[in-house]
Order: sequence, then C-alpha cells, then structure tokens
Amino acid sequence: LIEPLEGPSIYHEWLEERGFGVHHLGFHVPRLGPIAEALAADGFSPVQAGSGYGVGGDGAFAYYDLVDALGLYVEIIETPARRRPSEGL
Repeated sequence: LIEPLEGPSIYHEWLEERGFGVHHLGFHVPRLGPIAEALAADGFSPVQAGSGYGVGGDGAFAYYDLVDALGLYVEIIETPARRRPSEGL
C-alpha cells in the first residue's frame, strides 16, 4: 500500500485520474540497466525513477507507464545490497 504524502508524483496523478486501486506491479531484477535498455528499445521511457538509495549508494528503481497495455504501471527494482532503515512516523 502506498499513501502519497507530498507531491507531485505518479501516485497523486493516479488518485486524481482513477481513484483507489492497483497502481503498479513491481519486479525485482539483479540489474536495472539491461531491462531499462530493452524497454527503451521498445519505445518505453521511465515516468519516475531513482537510484542510490542503498547504504552503499546502490539500488535503483524505475516506473514505466503500461496503463494502455496492462491497466497499470510496472516498477523495475534493483534492490540494494544493504537497505537504509525505514523512517519512523
């Protein structure tokens, strides 16, 4: 579950345009680069992405808009070797 707190983001846009429901499916991959290159070759570019969130500066993610084909976004996730602790509320 994702609750967007500050915007703008693809989460806010989704809620405004479609309301509540499935936003995306995430897939963990060993490396984001080759997947991103394959998607780019098929004409897809990320609509939101980030990297360097692991303790060692590794880790990356990218969201792709596949709403027309699948009805949702797809997130590709390169998990960092060590994650930072979650933020407390």
